[in-house]
Amino acid sequence: MDRKIEEKSGGFDCEIIFEDRPVDSDQNRLFRFSQKKDLSAIMPEYQPDGQLSQEVFGAYIDKARQGEGLVFDWVFTLSDGRLLQANVRMTGNEKHVTCRIRERFTGRQSDEGQDIERLLSNKAYQERQRLAIENIPMITTYWDGNMNLIDCNEFALEVFGMSDKQEFIDRFYDLAPERQSCGNLSTELLKQYLKTAIETGTAKFDWSHHKSDGELIPIEVTAFSVKWQGAPMVIAFARDMRDNYKYSEEQRVSRERMLAMLDSSPMACFISDEGFNLLACNQSVVDLFEVRDKQEYMEKFPALNPKYQPDGRSSVEKAREKYDAVFSTKQSVHYEWMFHTINGKKIPGEVTLRPIELDGRELVIAYIHDLRQIMKAVKAAEQLQKLAYTDSLTGAHNRRYFMDTAKSELKKAIEEDKMFSLIMIDIDDFKLVNDTFGHSVGDEILKILVSRIRHIMRKDSAVVARYGGEEFILMMNDTSPESAKMIAERIRQNIDSSKFKVGDVEVPVTVSIGVASKSEDAKDLKQIINNADAALYEAKTGQKNTVVQYSSSE
Repeated sequence: MDRKIEEKSGGFDCEIIFEDRPVDSDQNRLFRFSQKKDLSAIMPEYQPDGQLSQEVFGAYIDKARQGEGLVFDWVFTLSDGRLLQANVRMTGNEKHVTCRIRERFTGRQSDEGQDIERLLSNKAYQERQRLAIENIPMITTYWDGNMNLIDCNEFALEVFGMSDKQEFIDRFYDLAPERQSCGNLSTELLKQYLKTAIETGTAKFDWSHHKSDGELIPIEVTAFSVKWQGAPMVIAFARDMRDNYKYSEEQRVSRERMLAMLDSSPMACFISDEGFNLLACNQSVVDLFEVRDKQEYMEKFPALNPKYQPDGRSSVEKAREKYDAVFSTKQSVHYEWMFHTINGKKIPGEVTLRPIELDGRELVIAYIHDLRQIMKAVKAAEQLQKLAYTDSLTGAHNRRYFMDTAKSELKKAIEEDKMFSLIMIDIDDFKLVNDTFGHSVGDEILKILVSRIRHIMRKDSAVVARYGGEEFILMMNDTSPESAKMIAERIRQNIDSSKFKVGDVEVPVTVSIGVASKSEDAKDLKQIINNADAALYEAKTGQKNTVVQYSSSE
């Protein structure tokens, strides 16, 4: 007996006929629907093959309205919740669709129904899994046991700029670069990785792939082997590494820039951690410490520091103190340090420690200022100054030095109300010496005279200078006129009683001396010099080989 249910639905008649099965009133109610979207009332969400019931059954109705006859298996939901496996024959036209439904199983209906319920339950679980994978923010691809790409998730399409999954599958190998960064062919290398995943259960590798617009994307892939319907299958999860690589590249560029600046610095420097472990150094360090290369310097760094510093402190303890100060205060620290080269040559230096951050670590960069260069410069400056203020022949101070120094000392003597005296010395008949023995002998006589004067004056505070020709002048601070005259007499007597021998020639030498001191009438350096010169003139025009002290009463 046939039982008919008719319903007006969506502008056409839908007639559902159940054959060879009594249908109670409750079932009649359940099998009624007004629109195709109401199909959920009479069938499960998914069919055993994983298709959405409402979507596919609605498509069948549309085909039947176009005059196409359809026969297919289907699963319906009965009013008591049980599942009905049926064979459906569907015919119709634009205005009328007829569905004839015949139950497929007549025997083990209960067991079969339970099997289908379990199957549909698994399908629902699988669909949930599918949705989770589709929306996971990782590139997900599926490969069969023959290394063929069979599916991917929506995120993969988004990353690689594809319109649909079939396009992604069809163009996958076309968009792979011919070779990966390791130099191997992409097609062969990928098959090796997938084979490793099937054999060992997993494989992890780096990969590069082009987008549809040609941009090369670095990705990190983790592949897992699974079983699907008894056959091996690989699911590969891949991370887009562009942001990571960009950050790493920025770090690399920053590091290389810093190291380039370090290496181009003319000042020796190195980078180390808190434990004195050297991480980098520049070429100037290699040159300074006379080592073979940077590696040797970093390996032998501890040996290039003496056990103790010049102040008596342990090098290790002092360095620890300076490093702790940098790391605790985040401020630069300056200090003097004694190094030595690989061959033991001492290097006095000034060290500046500065805190820096490199590769995400707090480190210290140390700049070494070689003080030997400064010492050489100071010594050179002193030598230049000495040349500027020294008489090149005799080694005595020159007239310029005497005038600069005497002005300063006289001013100080006046301010402090102290005594100040000058002694002017002239060799008697020196022209006769040059004419008789030659100028070379005369030059030697001048040298000997300065040496004798210095020897006599070694315990007295005096400046000895060559004032001009054979004239010399002595400045004595805090010396009274009486003491100055006594010193002058001692010089005269010593010269008179000494032998001036140049080679085999012995030359008789005497001197005339004039003495003058600061007084109420003479507080100007020029005046005191004139007074001493006047006293000297008197000595030379008199009997010579004598000392005359200037007196304002004369």
